[in-house]
Amino acid sequence: MKKTKIIATIGPSSSNEKTLKSMILAGVNVVRINLSHTGLEELERLINLTKTVRKELAKEVSIMVDTRGPEIRTGAFEDSVALKKGQNFTFFKKDVVGNQDGCTIKQKSVFNDVKKGFKFSACNGLIKFKCLEKTQNDDLICKVLSSGIISSNKSMSFPNVKLSEDYLNDHDKTCIEYSVKNGVDYVACSFVSEKSDLIQIAEIVKKFEASTKLISKIENKLGINNLNEILENCDGVMVARGDLGIEIPQEKVPSIQKNMIQKCKETGKIVIIATEMLESMINSIRPTRAETSDVANAIYDGASAIMLSGETAVGKFPVEVVETMSKIALEAEKSINYQSRFEKSNFKANSIQDVMSMACVQSSFLLKGVKAIVVYTDSGHTAHFISRFRPNVPIIALTPSEQTFNQLALEWGVMPVLIKGIGRADDLIDISNAVVKQYKIAKEEDIILIGSGSRKPTKTDMMKFHIVV
Repeated sequence: MKKTKIIATIGPSSSNEKTLKSMILAGVNVVRINLSHTGLEELERLINLTKTVRKELAKEVSIMVDTRGPEIRTGAFEDSVALKKGQNFTFFKKDVVGNQDGCTIKQKSVFNDVKKGFKFSACNGLIKFKCLEKTQNDDLICKVLSSGIISSNKSMSFPNVKLSEDYLNDHDKTCIEYSVKNGVDYVACSFVSEKSDLIQIAEIVKKFEASTKLISKIENKLGINNLNEILENCDGVMVARGDLGIEIPQEKVPSIQKNMIQKCKETGKIVIIATEMLESMINSIRPTRAETSDVANAIYDGASAIMLSGETAVGKFPVEVVETMSKIALEAEKSINYQSRFEKSNFKANSIQDVMSMACVQSSFLLKGVKAIVVYTDSGHTAHFISRFRPNVPIIALTPSEQTFNQLALEWGVMPVLIKGIGRADDLIDISNAVVKQYKIAKEEDIILIGSGSRKPTKTDMMKFHIVV
């Protein structure tokens, strides 16, 4: 089995039962629903579709909804307009039809936040502006710093500016509430700048007494600056390289990606690498060599998961692109020396759970021939913490919880197995013994390591070597 998990976005190319089944069988572990292109009715259909398919296949599959976030967009234009470097262009606070001289911005709070001298961009970063003057009406008279075509509803980016626009828009709030009530496993929170953004969504999860986990999308400089406090308030991060490459110089993105992967491994958080991983396969049956290397390098660095966006949502080859990514992952993982990486890592053990999880992994390296680490977990915490230390052998997570079963689909190296509840240690040993033989992970006389999480989700209370019988 591949250890690195694959997230695939579903859209027009893949949001039918036949294609989704084929994608999951090809290696998809998490289905992503992008709320930027999905209304409430379609969200309901896609959630139900994914639940139906994963049940028919009897496979663990996480469902992740990805919010729009506080998007800032240009107002309406009658026609697209070509702007030239050096010309003046005004962003008007009042609603006007855009033309060669200026346009409005839909979100009016922006006009309170931008000051003279600020630089920002539009059209996915292609056109850059500098504010020369702010009028008494709060209009922004700007100089065009780079040429390009501007038109209606184009995204705008304001690096280093904490905008006063509400983090949760009405669309996101409605869709998050629906998703949480209907058992979605993860919410990917767009444009997280500070912990207060996450707290708003966490309150919705708490309101419905749900187990939904939060993934922070890091896609602006404020998010990078506040990464430590963000990590303390979420279950993982997504390195959203598209918008991140607009907010900061794009040549800095690779080093930031590496740093975030390392930070997440040290703090025990999920880390997802996203955007343009196999972009050329939207229209081509084969990826470029550079894309293949990009995917492999994310795996070499220790990413928990790698993500497909347009490749599976609107691409011509949604199944083939998943097959390709799976092959790259399996090949890259073959060449990693997990024991050497573990021994060189600077892990800090801050709890009993840290020590026990680290001991499980270290023992699996020291005793040659261990075939698997088998854990029993209600909440998934035990499997998650062992996953953090990246063992060479599979982590088999036995759980009686259907939601935990599906959530663990995103955890690096974890193979969840849904079972009935276990009351005694002897039962755990018997079931572990049967499961590793059933899935042909181990045979008689092989050694497995068995761990058990306590009923409290912050501790692990048992580790045992077992010879398979």
